Amino acid sequence: MRHTLDLRLVPLAGATWGGTAVTLTFGPWVVIAAIMMLTVWWIRPLRGAHAVRSAAILTVIFGLAGALTVTTAGEYGRGEEIRNAAKQGRYATITAVVRSDARAVAHQFDPTNPHSFLEVEARKVCVRGQCYSSRERVMVFGPVDQYRTGMRIETRGVLSMDQRAANRKVIQHATTTRLLAPPRHLAAITDTIRQSFRAITKTLAQPASGLLLGITLGDRSHISEQLAADFQATSLTHLTAISGAHTAVILTAVLTLTSIFPRFVATACALVTLAGLFLLVGPLASVTRAVVMAGVIVLARSMGRPGHAMAALATAVTVIVLVWPQTSISLGFRLSVVATAALIAFTPLTTRVLA
Repeated sequence: MRHTLDLRLVPLAGATWGGTAVTLTFGPWVVIAAIMMLTVWWIRPLRGAHAVRSAAILTVIFGLAGALTVTTAGEYGRGEEIRNAAKQGRYATITAVVRSDARAVAHQFDPTNPHSFLEVEARKVCVRGQCYSSRERVMVFGPVDQYRTGMRIETRGVLSMDQRAANRKVIQHATTTRLLAPPRHLAAITDTIRQSFRAITKTLAQPASGLLLGITLGDRSHISEQLAADFQATSLTHLTAISGAHTAVILTAVLTLTSIFPRFVATACALVTLAGLFLLVGPLASVTRAVVMAGVIVLARSMGRPGHAMAALATAVTVIVLVWPQTSISLGFRLSVVATAALIAFTPLTTRVLA
C-alpha cells in the first residue's frame, strides 16, 4: 500500500507563516500588495474551469489576510515605547513576568566567566520618569541566576536592540534586579514539579544527573563540557533538545496505558498530558510545534479520521503562527518545521528503497 501525502492545508500554512514573517520584518504593506494582486488573479479564473487553482489562490489569500490581521493587532498591543527606548540606548526600569529559566552563556571577551540571561515579557516600562504598558519580549542579561519561569520581577538597566537576531529583539543589560512575586496558579505548580525533579536528580552522580535534566526538561546547564563534546562528536545533541521524539515517546506511553478505556477518555488523557508537557518544559519552538501537531493528530483520530502527518504539521504551523506571531521568524521554529516536513515526505520513500 502506497502512502500519499495530504497537501491540501500546506498552501494555507505557507501563506500564514510567510505573511506573518514578512509583516514583522518588512511591514504590512508588502502583504497588502500581495493580497491585492492575488485577488485580481483569483477573479479571472472564475470565468473558466479552473476551480482547483481558484481554491488554492483563495486559500493563500485567506492565509495572508489572517496573518496580516493577527500580526498587526499583536504588534499594536505590544507597545512601541520600549523598542524606541532600546533604539536610543535609554536606561529603563521594567516590570515583567519571567518566561524562561535563567541560562548561562559564555562571555564574548571572557569565555571562562559565563554570565546569565533569561527571557521576560514586559508588563510596564519606565523611561525618563514616564511609564508605559507593554507586552514586549525582552532578553535580560545580568544577575538573574535566581529567577525562574512565572516569577514577577523588576529589572533596571540600559536597553539596546539585537540587530543580529531576525526579529531584532530588545535586550537589557541589567545592573540591579529584584523579585516582586513568586509564580502563581499553573506556573506555581509547574515550578514546584521542576524544582522537585531537580532536587531528585542532584542525588545522582554525574554525568547521569546533568544528562537526565537535559533529556527531560531541556536544561543543559549541568551537562559537563566533556559530555557535551562527546554528544556533538556523535551527532546526538538532539537528545537534549526537547522535541517531537520526546513527545512521541510520552504520548505513545499514555495512549497505550489508556487503550482499555473508551476513546474519549484516552483522548482526554493524551491532551492533558500534552498540555502538561508544554507547561513543564516551556514554550520552546520545537516543543510547541510537536505538542500542537500531536494534539491535532489525537483529535483527528478521536473523530475516526486517519490523522495525516503532513496535514497535522500544516495545521500546527497555522495555529502556532496565528497565536504566537513572533514564532514565524524564530530560527528554532524554522528548523523544527523543515526537519519534520522532510521526515514526513521522505520516510516512506527511503523505507521502500531500504526494504
